[in-house]
Amino acid sequence: EPPLKELTSDEYDAWREVWSHVDLSALPGYAQGARKVYHTLQRNFMSLQDIFCQYSKNGNADSTLMDTHWENFVKDANLVTRTMGVQRTSAIFSHAAVHNKLGQPVLRFPQFVQALVHIAHLRSSPVSALSTGTAKPTPLGKAIDSLVGHLFSRLMEPPPAAPKPPKMRGFAGA
Repeated sequence: EPPLKELTSDEYDAWREVWSHVDLSALPGYAQGARKVYHTLQRNFMSLQDIFCQYSKNGNADSTLMDTHWENFVKDANLVTRTMGVQRTSAIFSHAAVHNKLGQPVLRFPQFVQALVHIAHLRSSPVSALSTGTAKPTPLGKAIDSLVGHLFSRLMEPPPAAPKPPKMRGFAGA
């Protein structure tokens, strides 16, 4: 896939490296929506990396996220719902984690992205005693778009609003 206009050549190379370490093949609906998932994550690559850096051990993209940092992220992002409990978010961390030199489970940025996709999938296709099981699951690409929007609203400062043009007097429609 060609890089999006928003990414520099170096950013695109970094994105491709991250993507090569993300395995979503086991997620239901991934095969049908792979292109949308890829483009959504690519489009939001730098912002997701910024969020990761806010919570990572050393505050950079090459760092790691330990379970306590993950728990802080989940809490700050307000990811826990009736059907997505703390136990489930902890299980997602454990499933996606790799081990550092000390043998501790951690998330590097590719695993963080993978965990976010799993959360998006589970939030959009809840499985619990509370759900009736009759609703159709949200397509994965749309679920990721929704989660990314949620994360941005909770964790990122909105861009400054564009100034409104002055109203002109004496013209029709003003």
